Amino acid sequence: MEVSPVSSGEWIRLANLRRLRVLDTDAEPAFDALVEAAMAALRMPVAMVSLVDADRQWFKARRGIAMQETARDIALCAHVVDQGRPLVVPDTRLDERFFDNPLVTGEPGIRFYAGVPLRLADGSCVGALCVIDRVPRQLDETALPVLDRLAVAVVHALEARLLREQEHETRAALQLSEETFRLLAENTSDGLAIYQDGAIRYTSPSYARMLGDDPDVGFGRSRAEMLERIHPDDRQQVAEAVRDAIERRLPHQVYAYRMRHRQGHYFWREDSTRFVYRPDGQPERAYIVCRDITQRKLDEARIAHLSLHDTLTGLPNRLHMQRRFDTLCAGLAQSRHVGVLLLFDVDQFKELNDTRGHDLGDELLRQWAQRLASASDGRVCGRLGGDEFIVMADLGPDGGCEADRIGRASAFGASLLRRLAQPLAGALAAHRATASMGMVLLQGTAVGFDRAIQKADIAMYEAKSAGRDTLRLYTPVLEERLAERIALGQALRRAVPEGQLRLHYQPLVDRAGACIGYEALVRWQHPERGLLAPGAFIALAEATGLIDEIGLWVLEQACSQLAAWRDVPAFAPLSVAVNVSAAQLRHPEVVEQIAAVLRRSGAPAARLTLELTESMLQQDVEDGVRKLRALRALGIGLALDDFGTGYSSLSYLKRLPLTTVKIDRSFIRHIDADGQDEAIARAIVGLATTLGLRVVAEGVETQAQFERVAALGCEAFQGYLFGRPQPLADVAA
Repeated sequence: MEVSPVSSGEWIRLANLRRLRVLDTDAEPAFDALVEAAMAALRMPVAMVSLVDADRQWFKARRGIAMQETARDIALCAHVVDQGRPLVVPDTRLDERFFDNPLVTGEPGIRFYAGVPLRLADGSCVGALCVIDRVPRQLDETALPVLDRLAVAVVHALEARLLREQEHETRAALQLSEETFRLLAENTSDGLAIYQDGAIRYTSPSYARMLGDDPDVGFGRSRAEMLERIHPDDRQQVAEAVRDAIERRLPHQVYAYRMRHRQGHYFWREDSTRFVYRPDGQPERAYIVCRDITQRKLDEARIAHLSLHDTLTGLPNRLHMQRRFDTLCAGLAQSRHVGVLLLFDVDQFKELNDTRGHDLGDELLRQWAQRLASASDGRVCGRLGGDEFIVMADLGPDGGCEADRIGRASAFGASLLRRLAQPLAGALAAHRATASMGMVLLQGTAVGFDRAIQKADIAMYEAKSAGRDTLRLYTPVLEERLAERIALGQALRRAVPEGQLRLHYQPLVDRAGACIGYEALVRWQHPERGLLAPGAFIALAEATGLIDEIGLWVLEQACSQLAAWRDVPAFAPLSVAVNVSAAQLRHPEVVEQIAAVLRRSGAPAARLTLELTESMLQQDVEDGVRKLRALRALGIGLALDDFGTGYSSLSYLKRLPLTTVKIDRSFIRHIDADGQDEAIARAIVGLATTLGLRVVAEGVETQAQFERVAALGCEAFQGYLFGRPQPLADVAA
């Protein structure tokens, strides 16, 4: 079945009917009275206000009929609506359009019908006002105009009804809006204020609480009067912001300022103001939502501070110091002054953290920071990170003399070192902390911050190499030396993989001069610099972490040689000594590594001696003792090298499972001429003998030295008198 399309006019008509919001509503006296008036004027028994919907007709008012609605397709009023003009049917049974209509043949038995359209202002018909009789009749010619006027009254009643309903809804919405506004205004933490014609007309309770005032704070006062409570430094800014908004007719403006509380203090407040303008451009009203942003300002200030300061010490951080550096250099250039940049760190800070914990390490940094910050000599200090600090200062006019510049900078740095070396407080009272300091002169030249730090770092490294607790001035020579060291370190990384290391053996003899063993000493066959002794690269290997790899290689070679000598009668009784650095001993698996080398090589552990320096006693003694006992349990001999030059004590000697003590060459060199050296050597021999340790004198170069040391009771000797370190081939020969 085809469905006829709905015309645009019908859509409009139905929309207007919906707009009236009258369908399916209760009976109302106004419409009932108009129906009754139509019945009386036309002397009819039935009258109705019929509203024609899409598929039905519905009676807003009716008299003389029981039904409330009918289908649209049988409604006579639908013809009135469709044609848009009055319809009069004297006798429906004689009209071919209606003679078989159910409303004619059945209830209500319509024989006579007269209806006029209910036409709205736009011309659309929403229904009809009609009268009905159950008998045929003729309509007087004056009756239709009367019905038409009544239809106009019905339309007015419909419009009036709609206006009343809309007015009621508007009042309800306004009341709800007022209640909502009051609820929000009385419960929000934001303050609300309304200005009308330049004066305050409303303030919320929260607005008053924010200012510490009565609920009607400022009511009736002008904006100019309220400006008096704004902080003097912010008044002009606020006045200009408001004036700018009004001149440019901005609808919205946000600004922050400080306002005086009733108790006298100032707090930060942010206003979000919306302006309403008159046609002439002048402001009529201003709605202000304000809030207390004091905490936000404090947070912002804290964030800004944290972005430029170190969280542990409170000192300026690297970014802040870079800005200070630029400012200082600009000032030095303008005033022709000389300045200095000092970079320093805590000597042996890692050892403090490892042995006593990071909490004490942090406490040391804080105490140093307090010393730096408390000085009033015009310097600028900061923390770059870790245990590194930086100090910059203007040293005054540049006299043009380099020696004077260096002298003033050195004096400044030395005074700072003395201050830092002063005793610490609290749990650190027994700890002596010193600094290694690098120094760079600043003369307003175009040098960047990073480059200045780089130079100071080079000088600081030189200070550490010089024994710590001192300072060094940057010079290009230091940088060249460092570059050489870096290049040497890079080459050293290739030494083991490329087979550049060599072992030389120096003999160890007894009192009769017979060889009883060798000390294996590593050499580096550098591709360009030739054969290098340990002093040229071992310290570098320890600093770069290569010592474990090199030490393991030396041990592998020495043990392999010991294993090979087992089958050579002349060499089978000999022992081999290998140097082990403190860095190697700190390796957590050093015992397992050495045991694995012995197993792989098949070398007799009793023929192997590990020589240890006294520096290992400065580290974790308990850990060192545990590892040495484990090595001794394997059968390996343990010798304390360079005895008497370090920090060893009798308690350490008693605890360490040593087999040998070697008298340092410094006591042998002048033993035949210096009574003190002989006394020290005699004491060492006596002490070692008492503890059951063998004594080896190293560095014996003359017959007189040999005889003097032998007379003291020394059992073994090593030195150039008996042979220099030589390759394995020469040893065999």
